[in-house]
Amino acid sequence: VETGEKADEPIDGCRYASVGWLADESGFFYSRKLDGEKPEEIDTEQSIRFHKLGTPSEKDEIIAKATLKEGIIVSTIDNEGKWLLISEYMGSSGKAKLDIFNVEKKEKRPVVDNFDNIYEGEIYNGNIYLKTSKDNALNWKIEKVNCETLAWTTVIPENEKDVIEFFTISDGSLLIGKMHDVASRISLVDINGQNEKEIQLPVLGNVYGLSANTENSEIFISFSSFAYPPVIFEYTKEKGLQTFWKADVPVDVTGIVTEQIFYESKDGTKIPMFIIYKKGLEKNGSNHTFLRGYGGFNVSYPMYFSSTNTAWIETGGIMAIANIRGGGEYGEKWHQSGMLDKKQNTFDDFAWAMKYLSDNKYTNPQKLAIWGGSNGGLLTGAMVTQYPELFKAAVVAVPLLDMLRFHKFLIGRYWVSEYGSSDNEEQFNYIFKYSPYQNIKKESRYPAVLLTAGEHDSRVHPMHAKKMAAALQFENRSNDPVFLWVDTKAGHGQGKSTQARIKESAMELGFFLRMLGVE
Repeated sequence: VETGEKADEPIDGCRYASVGWLADESGFFYSRKLDGEKPEEIDTEQSIRFHKLGTPSEKDEIIAKATLKEGIIVSTIDNEGKWLLISEYMGSSGKAKLDIFNVEKKEKRPVVDNFDNIYEGEIYNGNIYLKTSKDNALNWKIEKVNCETLAWTTVIPENEKDVIEFFTISDGSLLIGKMHDVASRISLVDINGQNEKEIQLPVLGNVYGLSANTENSEIFISFSSFAYPPVIFEYTKEKGLQTFWKADVPVDVTGIVTEQIFYESKDGTKIPMFIIYKKGLEKNGSNHTFLRGYGGFNVSYPMYFSSTNTAWIETGGIMAIANIRGGGEYGEKWHQSGMLDKKQNTFDDFAWAMKYLSDNKYTNPQKLAIWGGSNGGLLTGAMVTQYPELFKAAVVAVPLLDMLRFHKFLIGRYWVSEYGSSDNEEQFNYIFKYSPYQNIKKESRYPAVLLTAGEHDSRVHPMHAKKMAAALQFENRSNDPVFLWVDTKAGHGQGKSTQARIKESAMELGFFLRMLGVE
């Protein structure tokens, strides 16, 4: 940084790399694909390698190789540069087998030799600290493993109500992020799990980033909520929580109201939903409303500030988010109840959110729009085919829609643990029942649909949106349009410029406003 000199040459094949530097900065461990001869091997057969600065990367030592074709292998190094934790994940499942590598002795030993449980961890002072579902801890617990003896100790036991989202190490303490009814909580705990102290956040909201260091007590916390623009707090034990930076947002957030309600889904399960609108809103059943959801991969849909949401609310509209099953809002149990053969729960939860908004006079089906992207695009695509009478317009963004073939394209094989595979007869049967592309009915009436795709998407193939658009346009007998928008210079969404994101958001909001008849 000081001299501006290039430290080394680029290394290819590292799209999904993790990097762990030695303490003396002479080299680093990283993940890379093996040198396959076929194009389809680009994301398979991954390995952990060591690169010494100034040497040819072709000669880098291979420390470990993935044992599964769909294995994702990463590593993390301790603060002293002595121990390397190697984690191989079974696709996107989070289930991992673990090895510990002694950097000095170049010895590798198994810590977990199967893929039965979910693990995420880091090493500190000769111990591996792991967030895990081991022993059926579906809200997660933190375990400690001694690097020398491989003895296990429970540090933070599972909590019935609070889900452990993440942890890191700050100045010899554990910094733990939890979720309680979809709101973030943060606390500091002694390294042995004692004397927990909560860091009080200003309002109910979401911690979406943390920066901490093992050597000092300075902690940086990225935070926002629906009516609380993005802020970075600096926390020290001496001074407490102080504002380090905040976004300059030209919006009066004092007039924004956030409700959290719990509605019953089809099977009676209570589902949380956020409803956000301008103060003074009348529940007259005719407010234009925009409902979002995701429901997959143990990913939560938290409280967050968004210029898109705010623009919608400024038009007098209602913004809602349904925290449906398949996500991580209530731990791995919530995730498991919306995956594989239980995926229909995700769709029913979202449909019953739409029913709640209409039944309770927030809106009505002719004034209701829905949005989902990626796995959320599968969600809104399924709403188009299963519950078209409940809403007027849908954005189906970078979606998975042909679920009988998703695993045959790009990195789809990593998601078989989430959805199943049509190559398995039992799984074929339940996938076929909900797969949006296969469930378009002949000569039926469908709501307005805007399907979007990125031509260079490396995750979800654009063929999903293209095929769905063609089939819907052919079969739709309503007067509502079906649009396809393919961004020829984009992928799955990550890395888009601000200008490109503004263009896309404006198009989607404009589509909703037009379809819902809002001047």
